[in-house]
Amino acid sequence: MQNTHLEEYRALRAEIAIRMKLLHQLIALGSVFWVVFVTMGFWIYLNYESVFNTYLLIIPIIFAGLLFNYQDNQRAMESTARYLNDVLDKKLDGQLGWERFFATQKKISQYSNANKLFALLIPFLVPIILLISGNLSTFEIYLAMIDLIILLALLTNFRYKLYRVK
Repeated sequence: MQNTHLEEYRALRAEIAIRMKLLHQLIALGSVFWVVFVTMGFWIYLNYESVFNTYLLIIPIIFAGLLFNYQDNQRAMESTARYLNDVLDKKLDGQLGWERFFATQKKISQYSNANKLFALLIPFLVPIILLISGNLSTFEIYLAMIDLIILLALLTNFRYKLYRVK
């Protein structure tokens, strides 16, 4: 029976490793997007200034896709890790010392680790700044409102970070 549990452990650890790699790839992709969007932004500003605000308001929608994907994988990974720590470790008579250690370490740094997502959240400052400036067309105001609704949805999804036990 213990061999079955060890196989389950190996499969779940492999899943966690794949999801961790994907999370880092999403953050790297966000960095690449920044370079592309800034470069395109300069070009649009110089050549098509009339649509520049619209361009800026579309960027958060694209970053939202990255963030929702990040959140989904993060939750799945943490649920798997919680299962390993809380359920499988008992079936293996406490042999998963690394899992307990990692859960403790993760809890200590859970708030500082959230800093890596700031690069993906920064585009959501744009609609706020543009709304305050007051120089938006009706369409751009609608886009800004959509951006802010998406931001609220993202922040609501991050509440799991605040309330998780491990």
